[in-house]
Amino acid sequence: IPVTVARPKRPTPANACEIDKRGRAIVNGRPFLPVGLYHHAFRTREDFDLIAASPFNCIMPYNSLYMRFPDSKLRGVSGITQVLDACSDANLKVIFSIKDVYEGTKYAAIRGLGVEGETAVVSKAVNSFRTHPALLAWYINDELPTSMLDRLTARRREVNRLDPFHPTWAVFCSFDEVPMYGPTCDVVGVDPYPIRDSKSRDMERVRHGMNMAERAVGTPEGMAVWAVPQIMNWACYDQQARKDRAYYEAKFRDPSEHEMLSMSLLCAIQGAKGFIYYSFSDLSGHI
Repeated sequence: IPVTVARPKRPTPANACEIDKRGRAIVNGRPFLPVGLYHHAFRTREDFDLIAASPFNCIMPYNSLYMRFPDSKLRGVSGITQVLDACSDANLKVIFSIKDVYEGTKYAAIRGLGVEGETAVVSKAVNSFRTHPALLAWYINDELPTSMLDRLTARRREVNRLDPFHPTWAVFCSFDEVPMYGPTCDVVGVDPYPIRDSKSRDMERVRHGMNMAERAVGTPEGMAVWAVPQIMNWACYDQQARKDRAYYEAKFRDPSEHEMLSMSLLCAIQGAKGFIYYSFSDLSGHI
């Protein structure tokens, strides 16, 4: 049985995010409620300015390892640091994605930041940005299968060892399997997207996802769950809908404001301590 022996208690750094016994994020010694947005990349400075001026307090950029402003000449660590600095200035936290650093997966990102190989990329990313004041957490898994449980568990331990002061977060869509992922992350996420067409009139999928998340982390006391409520239109991922307006209107619709609020409140009632909405890029037309 693998055992991790903790080092003697060290002073908590100023940029730390720790999860308390109630499943809350503690940042700068105070409870912090993550209310954020997924996005793919800042295609314009206006994208960043829009989010920075909004009530959202964090972002989860898919392109974290290659993040930069489009009008910047900086690349690699320097380009990423420039964006992180801007986030810090705007009081935006960043959930840094290393979720693709798995060889053999669809989007395998095993080259980046000037290094190559899973371990090298993860180590370079964590060591480069773990002290940045904008960092909130590490995103280490986005719907990867249970066949990878050993690799996912090892990745969590690796990141925890390199940076014990920021949690790892993972999100799952196969809800019946969520309890199996308990050892693979510090914070569990589920992404139920129930609104597809005019017949979408219940939140059963949201309830089921949160129920299984609770099983993954134990009892509601100490529950560490950041939910991913739907704000996108499923038509964004349908090629025919992009070309055929009549098909789009017949088969798809946006979630209403009332539905987005209802999904969020149900997640909160069932123990969610964070809400990272999917996704800004769909709303802004950048998918």
